[in-house]
Parts: sequence; structure tokens; C-alpha cells
Amino acid sequence: MFNLPEGTPIAEEIIVGDGTIQPFDHGVISTWIGRRKTPAGHRLVRAGRIVGWLSESGKGKLLLAGKEARLRLEEIESK
Repeated sequence: MFNLPEGTPIAEEIIVGDGTIQPFDHGVISTWIGRRKTPAGHRLVRAGRIVGWLSESGKGKLLLAGKEARLRLEEIESK
């Protein structure tokens, strides 16, 4: 995966469930695995809502988007 530009860190707890309003208006929520230098995926936030997902597939260098990426991020975070 790749890094996206860093913004202001949020001190509040971030909840990524369906319909949750984020404590910031625009940006990304990155998901990391272990001590890697790059994230495994990103959630894109617009107007406080998660509107898009990007993630690694876990099989080679394939990039997932949309529903497939959302399911992959949920799988990564459940472990």
C-alpha cells in the first residue's frame, strides 16, 4: 500500500462502524498491520462520513477498492 498525506492527528477515539460520524470533516483513517512502514489500507472521509475504502488484497500487489476493500479492512482489523 502507499501513504497518504498526513493531517492533524485526532485525540478522540475513532469508531469506523456503519453510519458513524467522525470527529473530523475530511481526511483518511489508515489501518496498519504490525510494525510495517506502510498501511494496509485507508478509509476516505468526507463531511465526517466514510465514503470510500482502499486496501491491499493480501495476495500479491493487488489493490482493492469499494466493497471488497471494506471487507478486507474489516478482516484485517478483526485479527
